[in-house]
Amino acid sequence: MVSLDRTGNWVTNYSTASATGKYGIMSVCGVTVTGMATAANQQYAPMNYLLQSDPNARFVVGPMFSGPEGHANNKTYNIDPFGVGSWRVYMIGEQVSDAKLQRICQIQQYTLFNSYENFIRYRYGIEGVHFKWAGEPYVSTMIPTPAADLDPKYRGNLSVFQFIYTPSPVNEFIRDAEVYNNWHFRAWMYVKDLLNKYVLHPTKYVSEVYMGTELYKEYTDLVVAHPEINTVVNDFINRALAGEIADFNTEWQQYISQLYSAGLEEIIDKIYNNPAFTDYDPGAKLILRE
Repeated sequence: MVSLDRTGNWVTNYSTASATGKYGIMSVCGVTVTGMATAANQQYAPMNYLLQSDPNARFVVGPMFSGPEGHANNKTYNIDPFGVGSWRVYMIGEQVSDAKLQRICQIQQYTLFNSYENFIRYRYGIEGVHFKWAGEPYVSTMIPTPAADLDPKYRGNLSVFQFIYTPSPVNEFIRDAEVYNNWHFRAWMYVKDLLNKYVLHPTKYVSEVYMGTELYKEYTDLVVAHPEINTVVNDFINRALAGEIADFNTEWQQYISQLYSAGLEEIIDKIYNNPAFTDYDPGAKLILRE
């Protein structure tokens, strides 16, 4: 197992490493596999290698290998949209009046969910001005008009609430797959309900949204008070990646004991076992819906 160079930009380092053809197994992003026509995704595997090295190379894309206890998972973004940081749900403050909140929801309903035609209009612009269809409307490829060719009054941001919420593209993926018989794994995983099979469903999820501000602050204070936990974790990870662990079953028990001694036991007693910290409910976010 090889780690990326920690210096410089990770995208550049990943692109350089994955384009060499020297690594038989690598982690790839679903978007870069299903959207290989875009220049942004062509710097990632597999398209970078197909373009730069061997156009006839074969890549087999699938879910992660099974890990301990049969779980097959990969670390990506946070598992729940109701969190903090990038690519999360935006929160509306309590100072927003009911009338303004209703107006916001009405705008979103009209521009995003009222019809597919409205979604295209308020996401990509006016047909015949900002783009044209290569063939049948709403089925064929959308060909955008270069910004330099647009009348100045039609330039600028075309989207309404683009960075706040947009409908899931899954139904669009499945529709295209059924029309062109060109299935890729994202649409296939939804149709076959494989996301529910492979996704990680923790018993509890550390997040201020689910824990509440007071309990979450108590948790973060305990984490800061026990920096030895991260030391133990990093040591185990580094030894595992370096191939220095001969018997994982034996060392795993030692690892857990070290974590408890480093302060994890106090965090479990005060936070995890706290009745206020309710079990995590993933809801229906992985269920395909129109």
